[in-house]
Amino acid sequence: MHIKSGLQHRNKEVLVVVPSNPLRKEVNSLIRQHYIKGPSTSHEILVSKRLRQSELLLPGSYSLGDVLVFIKDFKECKIKKEDQWEVIGSDSDNIIVQSQNKTLEFSIIDLSKSVEVCKKELIPLATGERIKWTRNSPSNSFIVNGNEAIIKEIKNGQVKIELADGQTKKLKFNDRDFKYIDHNYSTTIYSAQGKTVDYIVGVVRSKEEFLDLTNQRSFYVTISRAKKEVTLITDHYKKSSQIFK
Repeated sequence: MHIKSGLQHRNKEVLVVVPSNPLRKEVNSLIRQHYIKGPSTSHEILVSKRLRQSELLLPGSYSLGDVLVFIKDFKECKIKKEDQWEVIGSDSDNIIVQSQNKTLEFSIIDLSKSVEVCKKELIPLATGERIKWTRNSPSNSFIVNGNEAIIKEIKNGQVKIELADGQTKKLKFNDRDFKYIDHNYSTTIYSAQGKTVDYIVGVVRSKEEFLDLTNQRSFYVTISRAKKEVTLITDHYKKSSQIFK
């Protein structure tokens, strides 16, 4: 498979870039099969909804089951920065949240200045899995947003990981920090901005639902940052070539 061979070339000097998050998930699913060993375990992660300040003021931005991660202390309610509360209800002005059987009600105005809204997702994890952190940890200095790791073992509720510098660490599988991870086989245009590597593999479909004119230009700019070589993978060369005109 071309993506597989490309990733192995010069190890971490290769970047696989896709134009949309749905396609990134498909590509990750294909690539990971060449790295994992043994059965996979389902794991719940938190994914930021990346809401703008104006969107945080809209009741419709908060869905049942969303997790609110506080970005600062909320002393009136004895809530600390990084605490997680799940949305269990809402109306036009207020959001009802729950954590450890404790229920609170906040005005949307107050919440909009204090939280990041995340949604829950399930991803498969196995030995050999390539992962990356999606948030800095306040308690573990080795966990930095964007840093990479490899899962070496999942056993007895714990996960052993190998960091990019070769160090190994252990975390509980249900550790709060381990909710902020994702597969690390490909990246979207948004996450790849500013990165320059030796080799880039660009993956694009001829009928990409999420590829508008702005993303077309961004995709072209991103893959053109390769210092040595770009490889394009597509389902239809002639149709996909229109993206770069």
